[in-house]
Amino acid sequence: MNISQTNSDIHFINFNQDFSCISVGSKHGYRIYNCDPFGKCYTKDQGGVGIVEMLFCTSLVALVGSGDQPQLSPRRLLIKNTKRETTICELTFPTTIYNIKLNRRRMVVVLEEQIYIYDISNMKLMHTIETAPNPKGICTMSSSNDHCYIAYPAPSISSSNNLANGGNFSSPIMSDVMIFDGNSCEAMNIIQAHKGIISCLAINSDGTLLATASEKGTVIRVFSIPSSKKIAQFRRGTYSANINNMTFNMKSTMLLVSSDSDTIHIFRIQDGVMKLSNNKEYSDSPPADSANLSESSTQKNSLGITIHTPQSDLLKNTGHHYLNSETSIDLDGFSDMSTTQTVPPKDKSKKSWKGIIGSKIIGKAASYIPGNISQIWEPSRDFAYIKLQKPGLKNISAMLSQEPYIVVVSEEGFVYLYSIDLNEGGQCQLLKQYSLQDSES
Repeated sequence: MNISQTNSDIHFINFNQDFSCISVGSKHGYRIYNCDPFGKCYTKDQGGVGIVEMLFCTSLVALVGSGDQPQLSPRRLLIKNTKRETTICELTFPTTIYNIKLNRRRMVVVLEEQIYIYDISNMKLMHTIETAPNPKGICTMSSSNDHCYIAYPAPSISSSNNLANGGNFSSPIMSDVMIFDGNSCEAMNIIQAHKGIISCLAINSDGTLLATASEKGTVIRVFSIPSSKKIAQFRRGTYSANINNMTFNMKSTMLLVSSDSDTIHIFRIQDGVMKLSNNKEYSDSPPADSANLSESSTQKNSLGITIHTPQSDLLKNTGHHYLNSETSIDLDGFSDMSTTQTVPPKDKSKKSWKGIIGSKIIGKAASYIPGNISQIWEPSRDFAYIKLQKPGLKNISAMLSQEPYIVVVSEEGFVYLYSIDLNEGGQCQLLKQYSLQDSES
């Protein structure tokens, strides 16, 4: 999560894909922390860093500068191997980078009007998506290799119809969500998610569920993907709030929603499942367990990456796991891939996002759009919640694999560990508090 317009030294905070580590970008450089047990395991002072994305618990990180130095341009992406202290790849883009997403097969780079999809095994550009203006870089990607779905805001269907009728498309309402397959590089579906502008998106680790929130922030919806059927709806609150972050737990049974209010809401997916007219529950129930939790003890992908332990063991209390030789991925295959590239400016001959809306690809996707989203049923309230000490602060939250613990990181640089009652719900209890500044020493 990018942090701007604050007096904090911190520019960026985020979890890695399995919530075992926290990455922090600051005006001094970047740092990596373990979640449990909490502690700093890597630091690099190099000037302002605006984005720090990890690849699970490996030594590969993607960095974007905050622009306070020429070599730390917000248009330049650096892929680093922190174990070897080497730069694997350097990419310069025509405009500012707003977001980066990684999994073991793909890297997604989000600009205001383009999304670039790379093959992470060789950093080859696979596809470029032209999008409507997306100045917040709202985009999410599943960490699953098989269901590598990407979701990003798209103009509403009413805006598309307006374009088809020759109307003015200067101010589209970005209330729909495009589902894009990162493996096949094809548009899969369009979801009519909200009436207002999309403010936050989240995909579960399996790539089977998508959570959406609008700028109003009162209602959270969950859809199955790629079918785009709405399966659950939740009421966050009566008053509007800016949704900063949403995460599914690794079992995809709960959804954590953080905003600028003083409450983090934890929703149980089964509580929000829609009841059909015959009073039966919707058939697309969420998966009981993440497929990633049953991976074999040794695997290799196209990189020659070797994983020595199952995914479920990454968060066992055996000390620091980041860059641990027993759990980290061998990135030696990257050693001969050091490159510097400049991504060319937008090709004027290519279709703009306006043209894409009317193209055959989107026409095909639009044919799968579900029915009217105004179908009435009462959204479910939260199952559990966390009361924060201060409202108005950006924060991120995630449930650790060894439930029932939740980690919250605030823009002020504090990390909180809470316990949750998985049977009764209610208010979560604060167990520990840490300071990112204190751990610098």
